[in-house]
Amino acid sequence: MFNIPAKRKNTNCYKWDNCPNTIPFGVADSDYKVPLAVRLALHKRIAQGAFGYCIKSPTYDATLKNWIKNNYDYDVMPEQISVSPGTVFAMNAILSVFTKPGDKVIIQEPVYTAFPLLLKNNQNTEEFSDLIFDGKRFSIDFDDLDRKLDGAKAFVFCSPHNPVGRTWTESEVKKVVLLCKKHNVLLISDEIHCDLMLFGSKFTSVGKYFDLYKNLIVCNAPSKTFNLAGFFTSNIIFNDIELKKAYDEKINSMFCAEPGLMGPIAAETVYTKCGVWMRRQNKHIEKNYLYLKKYLAQYLPKAVVTEMESTYLAFIDMRYLGKTDEELGAELVKYGVSVNGGKMYGRNYDGWVRFNLACPISQLKKGLKRFVDCCVFLEE
Repeated sequence: MFNIPAKRKNTNCYKWDNCPNTIPFGVADSDYKVPLAVRLALHKRIAQGAFGYCIKSPTYDATLKNWIKNNYDYDVMPEQISVSPGTVFAMNAILSVFTKPGDKVIIQEPVYTAFPLLLKNNQNTEEFSDLIFDGKRFSIDFDDLDRKLDGAKAFVFCSPHNPVGRTWTESEVKKVVLLCKKHNVLLISDEIHCDLMLFGSKFTSVGKYFDLYKNLIVCNAPSKTFNLAGFFTSNIIFNDIELKKAYDEKINSMFCAEPGLMGPIAAETVYTKCGVWMRRQNKHIEKNYLYLKKYLAQYLPKAVVTEMESTYLAFIDMRYLGKTDEELGAELVKYGVSVNGGKMYGRNYDGWVRFNLACPISQLKKGLKRFVDCCVFLEE
């Protein structure tokens, strides 16, 4: 099922229709069809024929509660859950409610490109506690993080991490929570990739430590794992009910508190019927990663492919080419392939690339050949 490409061209697809002459490996969505159970559930609802205003399903919260308990091993109550149009939307609203212009907010570069934009949008003072790269994998500099959290208002935490593919260990996550408690910092955890676990890694949510510290907010969604981003349905889980009340007041004032029609249907379907599909997809991504790593080791041995424990996004150090993102990206387009440049993820990552592996193996092979052909040419 994962090796049958979905026909995405000319479907108003952000990923494919913005790059019509390339095989795109940039935007973080997948290039095969969503689970059949989702398609059947949506067809059934469409057949009903009326699509007026809607409310959240009475079973949604219980369905999410069961998924969280079974997969992440912690408990939530319905009164802790808000449904959002997206995790980025929610984090922006959270920062607008709980910080003010000039407040110091911590992020860790390299990191998902929206994080610094959120801080800029809320006029926060950004403080970087950068990840450490040892030549194979990234880790948290806890001593630096401890120092930087002093006097901070919030910490936006990426877990699992995009783009470096780390699954933070249970001890690492607990340490982050305890440091935020020590400094009384609001911890906002973006856990949108939490179901994309690879090579035996185990996800630990900050929600598992709700009993240790009250100022914790979890943002997750089925959108990455099940390719549902176009439905704009995310789950925001608050450890402190007063925080949730303030957040709900904010989004109510923005007239966007009610969910859409199809997103919650798709979400409930994947949370009840698609666990096996998810695990099979993770195995597919593992195979694609191993293929990419072997192929680049053979043809571009100077490229450094970081170790991947989660997500479907490979982060690759291509700085040996001596090209900026703009230069490398322009050359790749000439060869009919596109990726995301590293500079968008951090000040020190110009010349890196992020490569999306959520695609059929045939697409990966074709795109990798173009990528390698271009880089070999640039080496000469």
